Amino acid sequence: MSTPGLTKGLEIIEYISKVKQAGFNQMKKELDIGSSSLNRYLKTLIEKDYIIKNENQIYTLGKKIYNISNSIEVNNRLENIIYPALYTITKKVGFTSVCFKFQESKIKCICKNIYSEGLIMQEVGDERIDYIYQPWGYLYLSSLNEVEREYLISKSKEADRQVPTVEIQEKYFKAAYKYGYVDDYGELYDHVRRLAVPIYKEGVMIGAIGIGGIKYNMKDDDISGYIKIMKEEVLQIEELI
Repeated sequence: MSTPGLTKGLEIIEYISKVKQAGFNQMKKELDIGSSSLNRYLKTLIEKDYIIKNENQIYTLGKKIYNISNSIEVNNRLENIIYPALYTITKKVGFTSVCFKFQESKIKCICKNIYSEGLIMQEVGDERIDYIYQPWGYLYLSSLNEVEREYLISKSKEADRQVPTVEIQEKYFKAAYKYGYVDDYGELYDHVRRLAVPIYKEGVMIGAIGIGGIKYNMKDDDISGYIKIMKEEVLQIEELI
């Protein structure tokens, strides 16, 4: 759609959302759109699943609108549940904490709490596929079968970055399977160390909580304590989602 067409398309969606269902002549009159233009807009909206037309020639909202609405509702609910946990983690460990959602083979940052003197880390809303460069990426990959995992590993390799060795990758996978967390030991980014703990819902890994800080500030002797704090908060999240 052109810009004017997009505007009219949004007006149609908003109108149907308001009245729940509408006929062609009704929309033509109420929205003051000519027949040929309205036909064109409706055809495009139907093709994109934003609206549907039933056997009685009545138009209602399509599944894509409901998917968007449900996604916003779920994300808002998750943020309301997760942010207090991130606040607690950051306060206790003294590092920025982040929550990631695993969806459609992507890792999306949905919420974070920045430590006042810490790293900013990934921006909320960012979607990434660079799994092999992130500890939470190894958690996600560990939840997949071998074929899916190898495919996504091949997709995540970046030409301008050194690929972690097979030995390093296997170390992270072993930690994910055996201990239920991944510590990258500062091996994936210079001077930055990150930890990740998975979030499960009904036995399926749906996301992860991560923390990150300057490598020399994250002492080996403190790591087990950080993981314990993160796992305690994740247990509370899992009870609420």
